[in-house]
Amino acid sequence: MKPSAGSDRRERLVEPLRLEEYQDIVRRAIAEDVGRGDLTSEATVRPGQQAIGTFVGKSGCVVAGLAVAQEVFTQLDPACKFDILIEDGAWCAPGNTIASVRGPARALLTAERTALNFLQRLCGIATLARRFSEAAAGRITVLDTRKTTPTLRALEKYAVRTGGARNHRLRLDAGILIKENHARLAGGIAAALARLREARPDIFRRASAHSTEFDPDRVERVKAEATTPAEATNQMAAASSPSFVASGFSRKEDSTYAGILIEVEAQSLAEVDEALTAGARRILIDNLSIDEIREAVRRTRGRAAVEISGGVTLDRMPALAATGAEYVSVGALTHSAPAADLSFEIEPF
Repeated sequence: MKPSAGSDRRERLVEPLRLEEYQDIVRRAIAEDVGRGDLTSEATVRPGQQAIGTFVGKSGCVVAGLAVAQEVFTQLDPACKFDILIEDGAWCAPGNTIASVRGPARALLTAERTALNFLQRLCGIATLARRFSEAAAGRITVLDTRKTTPTLRALEKYAVRTGGARNHRLRLDAGILIKENHARLAGGIAAALARLREARPDIFRRASAHSTEFDPDRVERVKAEATTPAEATNQMAAASSPSFVASGFSRKEDSTYAGILIEVEAQSLAEVDEALTAGARRILIDNLSIDEIREAVRRTRGRAAVEISGGVTLDRMPALAATGAEYVSVGALTHSAPAADLSFEIEPF
Protein backbone atom coordinates (compact mmCIF):
# COMPACT_ATOMS: atom_id res chain seq x y z
CA MET A 1 0.00 0.00 0.00
CA LYS A 2 1.46 3.33 -1.07
CA PRO A 3 0.42 6.21 1.22
CA SER A 4 -0.94 9.37 -0.28
CA ALA A 5 1.33 12.15 -1.53
CA GLY A 6 -0.24 14.41 1.08
CA SER A 7 1.06 12.10 3.79
CA ASP A 8 4.56 12.38 2.34
CA ARG A 9 4.49 16.18 2.42
CA ARG A 10 3.08 16.28 5.94
CA GLU A 11 5.60 13.90 7.44
CA ARG A 12 8.58 15.81 6.07
CA LEU A 13 7.67 18.45 8.67
CA VAL A 14 8.65 16.12 11.54
CA GLU A 15 11.38 17.65 13.65
CA PRO A 16 14.69 15.90 12.86
CA LEU A 17 16.65 13.89 15.39
CA ARG A 18 19.33 15.78 17.28
CA LEU A 19 22.89 14.51 16.87
CA GLU A 20 23.18 13.84 20.60
CA GLU A 21 20.25 11.44 20.37
CA TYR A 22 22.11 9.00 18.14
CA GLN A 23 25.84 9.84 18.00
CA ASP A 24 26.83 7.61 20.90
CA ILE A 25 24.41 4.87 19.82
CA VAL A 26 26.16 4.79 16.43
CA ARG A 27 29.57 4.75 18.09
CA ARG A 28 28.63 1.72 20.18
CA ALA A 29 27.05 -0.05 17.21
CA ILE A 30 30.23 0.35 15.17
CA ALA A 31 32.36 -0.93 18.03
CA GLU A 32 30.06 -3.93 18.42
CA ASP A 33 30.34 -4.84 14.74
CA VAL A 34 33.96 -3.96 13.93
CA GLY A 35 35.74 -5.20 17.01
CA ARG A 36 39.52 -5.06 16.36
CA GLY A 37 39.05 -4.35 12.64
CA ASP A 38 37.39 -5.37 9.38
CA LEU A 39 39.72 -8.24 8.48
CA THR A 40 38.05 -9.03 5.14
CA SER A 41 38.02 -5.48 3.76
CA GLU A 42 41.55 -4.74 4.94
CA ALA A 43 42.84 -7.89 3.25
CA THR A 44 40.98 -7.63 -0.07
CA VAL A 45 40.64 -3.90 -0.83
CA ARG A 46 43.67 -1.72 -1.44
CA PRO A 47 44.16 1.41 0.68
CA GLY A 48 42.96 4.58 -1.01
CA GLN A 49 40.51 2.88 -3.35
CA GLN A 50 37.37 4.97 -3.78
CA ALA A 51 33.83 3.65 -4.23
CA ILE A 52 30.20 4.71 -4.39
CA GLY A 53 27.44 2.90 -2.56
CA THR A 54 23.70 3.23 -3.08
CA PHE A 55 20.83 2.36 -0.74
CA VAL A 56 18.05 0.82 -2.79
CA GLY A 57 14.52 0.00 -1.68
CA LYS A 58 13.75 -3.57 -2.74
CA SER A 59 10.17 -3.19 -1.55
CA GLY A 60 8.07 -0.09 -0.94
CA CYS A 61 8.69 1.71 2.36
CA VAL A 62 8.55 5.03 4.17
CA VAL A 63 12.06 6.36 4.57
CA ALA A 64 13.33 7.12 8.08
CA GLY A 65 16.73 7.31 9.76
CA LEU A 66 18.96 8.71 7.04
CA ALA A 67 20.84 10.94 9.48
CA VAL A 68 21.66 7.90 11.59
CA ALA A 69 22.90 5.95 8.58
CA GLN A 70 24.99 8.93 7.49
CA GLU A 71 26.56 9.16 10.94
CA VAL A 72 27.83 5.58 10.60
CA PHE A 73 29.87 6.52 7.53
CA THR A 74 31.00 9.83 9.03
CA GLN A 75 32.36 8.16 12.16
CA LEU A 76 34.23 5.54 10.16
CA ASP A 77 35.71 8.09 7.75
CA PRO A 78 34.79 11.81 7.64
CA ALA A 79 35.78 11.84 3.97
CA CYS A 80 32.59 9.97 3.08
CA LYS A 81 30.07 12.17 1.22
CA PHE A 82 26.42 11.27 1.79
CA ASP A 83 23.74 12.38 -0.70
CA ILE A 84 20.03 12.00 0.09
CA LEU A 85 17.71 11.34 -2.85
CA ILE A 86 14.51 10.47 -0.95
CA GLU A 87 13.95 12.35 2.31
CA ASP A 88 12.78 10.96 5.62
CA GLY A 89 8.99 10.70 5.60
CA ALA A 90 8.73 10.23 1.82
CA TRP A 91 7.64 7.02 0.12
CA CYS A 92 10.29 4.91 -1.63
CA ALA A 93 8.90 2.75 -4.43
CA PRO A 94 10.51 -0.64 -5.10
CA GLY A 95 13.76 -0.25 -7.02
CA ASN A 96 14.28 3.42 -6.18
CA THR A 97 17.54 4.75 -4.78
CA ILE A 98 17.16 6.33 -1.35
CA ALA A 99 20.67 7.71 -0.87
CA SER A 100 24.23 7.35 -2.08
CA VAL A 101 27.60 7.67 -0.38
CA ARG A 102 31.04 8.22 -1.88
CA GLY A 103 34.34 7.69 -0.15
CA PRO A 104 37.07 5.23 0.75
CA ALA A 105 35.94 1.75 -0.28
CA ARG A 106 37.09 0.18 2.96
CA ALA A 107 34.97 2.57 5.00
CA LEU A 108 31.92 1.87 2.86
CA LEU A 109 32.32 -1.88 3.27
CA THR A 110 32.84 -1.63 7.03
CA ALA A 111 29.84 0.69 7.49
CA GLU A 112 27.47 -1.29 5.28
CA ARG A 113 25.91 -3.67 7.82
CA THR A 114 25.56 -1.20 10.68
CA ALA A 115 24.07 1.50 8.45
CA LEU A 116 21.63 -0.99 6.93
CA ASN A 117 20.62 -2.31 10.36
CA PHE A 118 19.61 1.18 11.49
CA LEU A 119 17.95 2.13 8.22
CA GLN A 120 16.00 -1.11 7.77
CA ARG A 121 14.74 -0.97 11.35
CA LEU A 122 13.63 2.66 11.25
CA CYS A 123 12.13 2.48 7.76
CA GLY A 124 10.21 -0.61 8.86
CA ILE A 125 8.72 1.20 11.85
CA ALA A 126 7.87 4.28 9.78
CA THR A 127 6.20 2.14 7.15
CA LEU A 128 4.03 0.30 9.67
CA ALA A 129 3.15 3.58 11.39
CA ARG A 130 2.06 5.01 8.04
CA ARG A 131 -0.15 2.00 7.38
CA PHE A 132 -1.88 2.32 10.73
CA SER A 133 -2.30 6.07 10.25
CA GLU A 134 -3.78 5.60 6.80
CA ALA A 135 -6.13 2.91 8.17
CA ALA A 136 -7.26 5.36 10.87
CA ALA A 137 -8.40 7.69 8.06
CA GLY A 138 -8.24 10.73 10.34
CA ARG A 139 -10.96 9.40 12.66
CA ILE A 140 -8.66 8.38 15.54
CA THR A 141 -5.10 9.29 16.57
CA VAL A 142 -2.60 6.42 16.41
CA LEU A 143 -0.07 6.35 19.26
CA ASP A 144 2.99 4.26 19.98
CA THR A 145 4.02 2.83 23.38
CA ARG A 146 7.18 2.35 25.45
CA LYS A 147 7.59 -1.15 23.99
CA THR A 148 10.80 -0.16 22.25
CA THR A 149 14.25 -1.65 21.82
CA PRO A 150 16.37 -0.74 24.88
CA THR A 151 18.59 2.31 24.17
CA LEU A 152 16.90 2.92 20.78
CA ARG A 153 13.70 4.57 22.00
CA ALA A 154 14.45 8.07 20.67
CA LEU A 155 15.23 6.66 17.24
CA GLU A 156 12.22 4.35 17.11
CA LYS A 157 9.80 7.01 18.32
CA TYR A 158 11.21 9.36 15.68
CA ALA A 159 10.43 6.71 13.06
CA VAL A 160 6.87 6.47 14.40
CA ARG A 161 6.43 10.24 13.98
CA THR A 162 7.99 10.09 10.53
CA GLY A 163 5.43 7.49 9.54
CA GLY A 164 2.55 9.72 10.60
CA ALA A 165 1.60 8.29 13.99
CA ARG A 166 2.23 10.10 17.29
CA ASN A 167 4.25 9.39 20.37
CA HIS A 168 2.80 8.46 23.73
CA ARG A 169 5.08 8.95 26.75
CA LEU A 170 8.76 9.15 25.89
CA ARG A 171 9.62 7.82 29.33
CA LEU A 172 8.24 7.55 32.84
CA ASP A 173 8.78 11.22 33.77
CA ALA A 174 6.87 12.39 30.68
CA GLY A 175 3.40 11.50 31.89
CA ILE A 176 1.35 9.60 34.44
CA LEU A 177 -0.38 6.37 33.48
CA ILE A 178 -2.04 4.55 36.37
CA LYS A 179 -2.13 0.96 35.19
CA GLU A 180 -3.66 -2.17 36.69
CA ASN A 181 -0.69 -2.91 38.97
CA HIS A 182 -0.56 0.67 40.27
CA ALA A 183 -4.28 0.59 41.08
CA ARG A 184 -4.03 -2.82 42.73
CA LEU A 185 -1.17 -1.70 44.98
CA ALA A 186 -2.87 1.62 45.81
CA GLY A 187 -6.18 -0.02 46.66
CA GLY A 188 -8.11 0.76 43.48
CA ILE A 189 -8.38 3.41 40.78
CA ALA A 190 -10.05 5.97 43.03
CA ALA A 191 -7.44 5.46 45.74
CA ALA A 192 -4.61 5.79 43.23
CA LEU A 193 -5.96 9.08 41.88
CA ALA A 194 -6.51 10.35 45.43
CA ARG A 195 -2.88 9.53 46.28
CA LEU A 196 -1.71 11.32 43.16
CA ARG A 197 -3.81 14.40 43.97
CA GLU A 198 -2.32 14.49 47.45
CA ALA A 199 1.29 13.72 46.48
CA ARG A 200 1.55 15.89 43.36
CA PRO A 201 -1.12 18.61 43.33
CA ASP A 202 1.07 20.62 40.95
CA ILE A 203 0.77 17.92 38.31
CA PHE A 204 -2.86 17.04 38.97
CA ARG A 205 -4.06 20.66 38.82
CA ARG A 206 -2.49 21.39 35.45
CA ALA A 207 -2.84 18.03 33.74
CA SER A 208 -4.03 17.50 30.19
CA ALA A 209 -6.17 14.78 28.67
CA HIS A 210 -4.52 15.13 25.27
CA SER A 211 -0.76 15.80 25.61
CA THR A 212 1.02 12.83 24.04
CA GLU A 213 4.52 14.11 23.28
CA PHE A 214 5.56 15.76 26.55
CA ASP A 215 9.34 15.84 27.09
CA PRO A 216 10.49 17.61 30.29
CA ASP A 217 14.07 17.84 29.06
CA ARG A 218 13.00 19.64 25.93
CA VAL A 219 10.82 22.07 27.83
CA GLU A 220 13.76 22.95 30.06
CA ARG A 221 16.10 23.28 27.08
CA VAL A 222 13.82 25.74 25.31
CA LYS A 223 13.34 27.72 28.52
CA ALA A 224 17.11 27.98 28.90
CA GLU A 225 17.75 28.98 25.29
CA ALA A 226 14.88 31.44 24.81
CA THR A 227 15.19 35.04 25.91
CA THR A 228 11.45 35.60 26.32
CA PRO A 229 8.37 33.40 26.86
CA ALA A 230 7.06 34.49 23.45
CA GLU A 231 10.27 33.32 21.80
CA ALA A 232 9.93 29.92 23.47
CA THR A 233 6.36 29.55 22.29
CA ASN A 234 7.34 30.45 18.73
CA GLN A 235 10.18 27.94 18.76
CA MET A 236 7.86 25.18 19.85
CA ALA A 237 5.28 26.10 17.25
CA ALA A 238 7.94 25.98 14.56
CA ALA A 239 8.92 22.52 15.75
CA SER A 240 5.35 21.27 15.10
CA SER A 241 4.83 20.00 18.65
CA PRO A 242 1.41 21.19 19.87
CA SER A 243 1.77 19.71 23.33
CA PHE A 244 4.86 21.82 23.96
CA VAL A 245 3.14 25.01 22.81
CA ALA A 246 0.48 24.25 25.42
CA SER A 247 3.03 23.49 28.13
CA GLY A 248 2.35 26.75 29.94
CA PHE A 249 5.74 28.40 29.55
CA SER A 250 4.21 31.86 29.65
CA ARG A 251 2.99 31.37 33.23
CA LYS A 252 5.04 32.85 36.04
CA GLU A 253 5.03 29.55 37.93
CA ASP A 254 7.30 26.64 37.00
CA SER A 255 5.88 25.15 33.80
CA THR A 256 7.80 21.89 33.60
CA TYR A 257 4.67 19.78 34.24
CA ALA A 258 2.02 22.04 32.75
CA GLY A 259 -0.02 20.13 30.20
CA ILE A 260 1.38 16.77 31.27
CA LEU A 261 -0.77 13.73 30.59
CA ILE A 262 -2.59 11.91 33.39
CA GLU A 263 -4.26 8.70 32.29
CA VAL A 264 -5.95 5.77 34.01
CA GLU A 265 -6.24 2.22 32.70
CA ALA A 266 -9.64 0.51 32.89
CA GLN A 267 -10.23 -3.14 32.07
CA SER A 268 -14.01 -3.11 32.38
CA LEU A 269 -16.93 -0.72 32.12
CA ALA A 270 -17.17 -0.76 35.90
CA GLU A 271 -13.60 0.53 36.09
CA VAL A 272 -14.44 3.18 33.50
CA ASP A 273 -17.19 4.39 35.83
CA GLU A 274 -14.81 4.32 38.80
CA ALA A 275 -12.22 6.35 36.90
CA LEU A 276 -14.82 8.92 35.83
CA THR A 277 -16.17 9.29 39.38
CA ALA A 278 -12.60 9.81 40.62
CA GLY A 279 -12.05 12.62 38.12
CA ALA A 280 -9.96 10.91 35.42
CA ARG A 281 -9.68 13.01 32.27
CA ARG A 282 -8.27 10.31 30.02
CA ILE A 283 -9.01 6.60 30.24
CA LEU A 284 -7.09 3.79 28.57
CA ILE A 285 -9.48 0.92 27.98
CA ASP A 286 -7.64 -2.37 27.65
CA ASN A 287 -8.87 -5.38 25.67
CA LEU A 288 -12.55 -4.45 25.59
CA SER A 289 -14.89 -5.58 22.83
CA ILE A 290 -16.09 -3.16 20.14
CA ASP A 291 -19.50 -2.90 21.82
CA GLU A 292 -17.86 -2.22 25.20
CA ILE A 293 -15.62 0.43 23.64
CA ARG A 294 -18.65 2.19 22.16
CA GLU A 295 -20.36 2.11 25.55
CA ALA A 296 -17.22 3.47 27.25
CA VAL A 297 -17.13 6.33 24.73
CA ARG A 298 -20.80 7.06 25.41
CA ARG A 299 -20.22 7.19 29.17
CA THR A 300 -17.12 9.36 28.94
CA ARG A 301 -18.35 11.81 26.30
CA GLY A 302 -17.62 15.33 27.47
CA ARG A 303 -15.96 14.07 30.65
CA ALA A 304 -12.81 12.22 29.54
CA ALA A 305 -10.87 11.21 26.44
CA VAL A 306 -10.69 7.51 25.56
CA GLU A 307 -7.65 5.57 24.40
CA ILE A 308 -8.03 2.03 23.04
CA SER A 309 -5.36 -0.55 23.79
CA GLY A 310 -4.89 -4.29 23.41
CA GLY A 311 -5.37 -6.52 20.38
CA VAL A 312 -5.02 -3.67 17.90
CA THR A 313 -4.34 -4.86 14.36
CA LEU A 314 -4.55 -3.26 10.92
CA ASP A 315 -7.63 -5.34 10.14
CA ARG A 316 -9.41 -3.98 13.22
CA MET A 317 -8.50 -0.35 12.67
CA PRO A 318 -11.61 0.70 10.67
CA ALA A 319 -13.92 -0.72 13.35
CA LEU A 320 -11.88 0.81 16.19
CA ALA A 321 -11.77 4.19 14.45
CA ALA A 322 -15.56 4.12 14.13
CA THR A 323 -16.13 3.76 17.90
CA GLY A 324 -15.64 7.47 18.57
CA ALA A 325 -12.59 7.00 20.80
CA GLU A 326 -9.94 9.70 20.49
CA TYR A 327 -6.80 7.53 20.59
CA VAL A 328 -5.56 4.02 19.89
CA SER A 329 -2.15 2.84 21.13
CA VAL A 330 -0.29 0.23 19.11
CA GLY A 331 2.67 -1.55 20.69
CA ALA A 332 3.31 -3.39 17.43
CA LEU A 333 4.57 -0.18 15.81
CA THR A 334 7.88 -0.66 17.57
CA HIS A 335 7.97 -4.20 18.93
CA SER A 336 6.77 -6.04 15.81
CA ALA A 337 7.49 -3.86 12.79
CA PRO A 338 9.14 -5.92 10.02
CA ALA A 339 12.44 -4.56 8.75
CA ALA A 340 12.28 -2.76 5.42
CA ASP A 341 13.86 -4.69 2.56
CA LEU A 342 16.83 -2.54 1.52
CA SER A 343 20.15 -3.23 -0.15
CA PHE A 344 23.48 -1.38 -0.28
CA GLU A 345 25.24 -1.80 -3.60
CA ILE A 346 28.90 -0.72 -3.94
CA GLU A 347 30.80 0.00 -7.16
CA PRO A 348 34.35 1.30 -7.78
CA PHE A 349 34.54 5.04 -8.30
